[in-house]
Order: sequence, then structure tokens, then C-alpha cells
Amino acid sequence: MLPEAVAQYLETIPVAQRPIYDRLWQLIARHHPGAEVKLWYRMPTFKTDQGWVSLATQKHHVSLYTCGGPWMQVFQAKHPKIKTGKGCLRFTATSLIPEEDLIELVQAALEGGRHELV
Repeated sequence: MLPEAVAQYLETIPVAQRPIYDRLWQLIARHHPGAEVKLWYRMPTFKTDQGWVSLATQKHHVSLYTCGGPWMQVFQAKHPKIKTGKGCLRFTATSLIPEEDLIELVQAALEGGRHELV
């Protein structure tokens, strides 16, 4: 069961962003069922003892935030067409999601960089 604050956030996601947000959420939750989900800095966040990943809606996209690290550079080098910000990836409704590489990035972020990137 999700904390009330997270459930309330999820209820406010705009219809246009819901499919991409849900897809990213399910991808993270499926591969990291042991991560704690909480509202952190006003964003739903998956947290472990070693790291975190947050998902937030923005005006025209959904941002996936990590705690930075070399995994972002590896992902950006492989997928230069995906827009990025400082420590985040930006996905729109039409974005193609490279699931394998995104799973790798999320795993590295949640394990504090102990996961080897390929």
C-alpha cells in the first residue's frame, strides 16, 4: 500500500502524461519491489539504503531523477536523443523508452553505483 501523500500525487498526474508516468513507475516497481516508496522533495521516490530514483511530472514531460553518478553519463552516451537535465531524464508521451538500459540505470542508482554498467 502506498503512503497517502504518494497516492494523492498520483491522482494529480495529467491525463496526457499518465501513460508514460505509469510505464516508468511499473518498470521501476517491477524490477525493484523491495524499494520503499515515499514522497520526497514533493516527488514520489523509490528509496533503498544505497540510493534513490524519483518520478515527477513537469509541464510537458515526465522526469526521472537519479542521484547523479556515472550511470547518467553511460545512459546519455547510449541515448543522446533522450533529453536530460542535471541528474534527470525527460520523457514525453512520444518518447521511446530503452527499457534494458533504463533498468540498468535505475539499478545503479538504487544500489549507489555498486551495480556494474554495461
